[in-house]
Amino acid sequence: MLGDPERARKEMLEVLEQAREMGTLAQEIDALLKLASCDFLQGRYEHLMVLSEEACKKAGPPT
Repeated sequence: MLGDPERARKEMLEVLEQAREMGTLAQEIDALLKLASCDFLQGRYEHLMVLSEEACKKAGPPT
Protein backbone atom coordinates (compact mmCIF):
# COMPACT_ATOMS: atom_id res chain seq x y z
CA MET A 1 0.00 0.00 0.00
CA LEU A 2 2.83 2.42 0.74
CA GLY A 3 4.43 1.95 -2.67
CA ASP A 4 1.45 3.06 -4.76
CA PRO A 5 -1.51 4.35 -2.71
CA GLU A 6 -3.66 4.95 -5.80
CA ARG A 7 -3.24 1.37 -7.00
CA ALA A 8 -3.89 0.08 -3.49
CA ARG A 9 -7.03 2.23 -3.32
CA LYS A 10 -8.36 0.73 -6.55
CA GLU A 11 -7.65 -2.77 -5.26
CA MET A 12 -9.43 -2.01 -1.97
CA LEU A 13 -12.46 -0.69 -3.86
CA GLU A 14 -12.63 -4.04 -5.64
CA VAL A 15 -12.27 -5.94 -2.36
CA LEU A 16 -14.98 -3.77 -0.80
CA GLU A 17 -17.34 -4.44 -3.70
CA GLN A 18 -16.71 -8.18 -3.44
CA ALA A 19 -17.30 -8.16 0.33
CA ARG A 20 -20.57 -6.28 -0.15
CA GLU A 21 -21.69 -8.74 -2.81
CA MET A 22 -20.88 -11.72 -0.60
CA GLY A 23 -22.40 -10.10 2.46
CA THR A 24 -19.32 -10.66 4.61
CA LEU A 25 -19.50 -7.93 7.24
CA ALA A 26 -16.01 -8.42 8.70
CA GLN A 27 -14.39 -8.28 5.25
CA GLU A 28 -16.45 -5.22 4.35
CA ILE A 29 -15.34 -3.40 7.51
CA ASP A 30 -11.72 -4.42 6.90
CA ALA A 31 -11.88 -3.16 3.31
CA LEU A 32 -13.46 0.13 4.43
CA LEU A 33 -10.66 0.73 6.92
CA LYS A 34 -7.95 -0.19 4.42
CA LEU A 35 -9.55 2.11 1.88
CA ALA A 36 -9.58 4.85 4.51
CA SER A 37 -5.85 4.24 5.02
CA CYS A 38 -5.25 4.73 1.30
CA ASP A 39 -7.21 7.99 1.43
CA PHE A 40 -5.17 9.13 4.43
CA LEU A 41 -1.92 8.52 2.55
CA GLN A 42 -3.24 10.56 -0.37
CA GLY A 43 -4.53 13.43 1.78
CA ARG A 44 -8.22 12.71 1.07
CA TYR A 45 -9.24 13.49 4.62
CA GLU A 46 -12.94 14.15 4.03
CA HIS A 47 -13.38 10.78 2.34
CA LEU A 48 -11.29 9.19 5.10
CA MET A 49 -13.80 10.39 7.69
CA VAL A 50 -16.78 9.11 5.68
CA LEU A 51 -15.23 5.66 5.28
CA SER A 52 -14.19 5.48 8.93
CA GLU A 53 -17.66 6.47 10.08
CA GLU A 54 -19.26 3.89 7.80
CA ALA A 55 -16.95 1.16 9.17
CA CYS A 56 -17.74 2.14 12.76
CA LYS A 57 -21.49 2.08 12.13
CA LYS A 58 -21.24 -1.37 10.57
CA ALA A 59 -19.13 -2.65 13.45
CA GLY A 60 -21.78 -1.54 15.93
CA PRO A 61 -21.40 -0.47 19.53
CA PRO A 62 -18.63 -1.98 21.66
CA THR A 63 -19.61 -5.00 23.70
